Amino acid sequence: MPQAAVEALLDAQANAYEICTYLTLAKYTEESGRYSPASVSAVNKATGANKLKSGPVDRAIVRLKQIRAKTVKQVSNGYSGRSHAMVEQPVDLGPILFDRDTWHQQTGEVLPDGPTPRGLVRYVLPDFCEEKDSRVWFGNNLVGGIGGFNQPLKALKNAGDVAARLLLAMYAVNDMELWGGVCPIGSCHGPWRHYKPVADDVNLHGRARLIRAKAKSLVASLDHRISGGSAEAYWDARHALN
Repeated sequence: MPQAAVEALLDAQANAYEICTYLTLAKYTEESGRYSPASVSAVNKATGANKLKSGPVDRAIVRLKQIRAKTVKQVSNGYSGRSHAMVEQPVDLGPILFDRDTWHQQTGEVLPDGPTPRGLVRYVLPDFCEEKDSRVWFGNNLVGGIGGFNQPLKALKNAGDVAARLLLAMYAVNDMELWGGVCPIGSCHGPWRHYKPVADDVNLHGRARLIRAKAKSLVASLDHRISGGSAEAYWDARHALN
């Protein structure tokens, strides 16, 4: 998922159905991550949703096409000399999801359909010109399941809207290379656990040091977009994700 799409979903306080729908459509995109042949039935299967024609997935798609990504760029304030300064200017990047017909009408692009009806591109997920290595990456098993866990998105949907938004926010700051998980520091960081030392440190061979501690309280910086400022809802959502 593009970072811009993640931020747009959080800004819009997207519900669980909307987040699960976007993840499912994204899972079935081709190499560019833009063109998805997935249909409503794929989302129904992944989430265990009601298969009625006007069901929650249809409503989720309607809303996703209304959610718009934004960014901020630095521009001159138009003055010179001592009055000159760079100011932030919001930029509308457009919707995070297009249906096939709307995309073709607006861009004229001939979509890269597959050779069979199942390969027909149904939705386009703009990448907002983000490089692949800067996007937020999810394992396909989150949608398709793994082992006996057949419908992770059904569990996520049932965990509620706050849990779905929290999952997005934590994936956005996941840094396996540096932290082995969610980054606990910085302006946008995830929840982390505080540890309390239980003994003096011990210096070991090779300039290593042994630090013994036990797990204490959990710490988090509450993002109003996730739980509306409710600490109880935030921690209940984290418990549900566990």
